[in-house]
Amino acid sequence: MSILSAIGNVAKNTGKGLANLTKSVKPEGDKATNPDVKQIESVKIPSLLEFISFIKQNNLARSERFFVDFPNVNQGQTLTLLCHQASIPGRNIATRTLRINGLDRQFAHTADYGQEITFEFLMDTDYTPKAVMDTWMNDCVSAFQKDTSNEVGFYTEYTKNLTLNVLIPAGIPGEALFNWSPTQMDLGLRDKITTSNKGVNLAVDKLFMRGKRTLDNKFTKLKSQAFGAVRSIAAPILELLTEADQIVCQVTLVDAWPKSVIVIPLGWDNQGVQRMSVTFTYHHWESAIAKVSLSGEDTANNISQNMANGLKKFTNKIPTQDLNKLGTNLKSGIKNSATKLFGRG
Repeated sequence: MSILSAIGNVAKNTGKGLANLTKSVKPEGDKATNPDVKQIESVKIPSLLEFISFIKQNNLARSERFFVDFPNVNQGQTLTLLCHQASIPGRNIATRTLRINGLDRQFAHTADYGQEITFEFLMDTDYTPKAVMDTWMNDCVSAFQKDTSNEVGFYTEYTKNLTLNVLIPAGIPGEALFNWSPTQMDLGLRDKITTSNKGVNLAVDKLFMRGKRTLDNKFTKLKSQAFGAVRSIAAPILELLTEADQIVCQVTLVDAWPKSVIVIPLGWDNQGVQRMSVTFTYHHWESAIAKVSLSGEDTANNISQNMANGLKKFTNKIPTQDLNKLGTNLKSGIKNSATKLFGRG
């Protein structure tokens, strides 16, 4: 009897051990076969109103506003006037590939500055761009003639720094004040309404954006009506001010020199202004970007901040509304009212 009891205890303990082992090996919630799906994090969706406000405050750069400076170059000012096409040079990072844990990873190791750029010049009747480039290229390698030996010049003597300047409108004095709108004030009203429901949250956002857009349109119309009274006097002045430019981006081509002049096509059926394209090579480029702000921007920001601080004394007293609890409270109120009217039965 004791032997049978001992065998039973061994079998019982062995069964428990196998059960625990199986439990430890079995994936919880079938995570091994059905891994958890990564949830999308909540991201603020940009609105059309934000885009319009950004454009009003910052404007957009124009591709036709630029000039190329040719310092220390013969007839450099004339070349600046006649250069009507240019490009902002790019930069490429060369990489080295390493395979880590079965996946390739790119590592940066060398910067490539492009080393070539093309400018296009309008040709005047004196053929100034061609004359200047012919002389400059002769300094690089002397032209092959009967009494010359096709000699190569010194690098430091034929390389020069060229500067590409990108322009933006200088703006109107007090322009930021003209563009100011009450919608730029942040009174924190949107934060007074909370909900965990994404659909309801999106609907509330759209409602607030629609209200801001309506207010902004009405305020803009009011400013237009006010400006209409003095439009005949102010319009010529504003036109002169909007034609003024300021440099916002400057790119310097270091040690540049003309590498090639593209063929200039001529033809009896090809009417129009002659153009000459010149490809320059350079060692590297350096850039600088200026911090530009609208005239009166600091004043407009101060107005928005001061008005918002004054109005927040009243808006802060508005209690926060949780839309999740609103439905529950409404349901509870209806139930309590029904109980009082009809009783519990």
